[in-house]
Amino acid sequence: MKNIDLFAIILRQTKTVHFLVSFIFVFTILSLLIMVVDPNINTVSDAVWLGFMVVTTIGFGDLTVSSLLGKLLTVLLGLYGILAIGFITGVGASWLFEKVKENGTGSVTSMVYQLEHLDELSDEQIQSLSHQVERTATTLSGLKRDKA
Repeated sequence: MKNIDLFAIILRQTKTVHFLVSFIFVFTILSLLIMVVDPNINTVSDAVWLGFMVVTTIGFGDLTVSSLLGKLLTVLLGLYGILAIGFITGVGASWLFEKVKENGTGSVTSMVYQLEHLDELSDEQIQSLSHQVERTATTLSGLKRDKA
């Protein structure tokens, strides 16, 4: 399976697009709220820059918040940024893990996706999937024997 196809399957299964859209929404709202409640953040560009520094954990220090509510919103934005970085790292790790597995017996993720969309597959693709499942079953039974 091509790299991009496998990556697209993983993005769909993990609902990454939904997460990224919600991240952009939350980032925008929190950045604008910080601008509204904090006297040190006066422009939209300052608010977005502060949001970027907080989310990426860079923290240059050229912009700081001074109000209590601004600090609370900044902490919330920072926690959400850490969550986003972890989520994106996890998606990348899933893709890499599936690529490594694919080199052996075939990607379980791609097999599950194909089984879910069996009616859309050609006879050739079904035959290939069948062989892939057989190879996986053989590999798994060999692993069980080795373990016992």
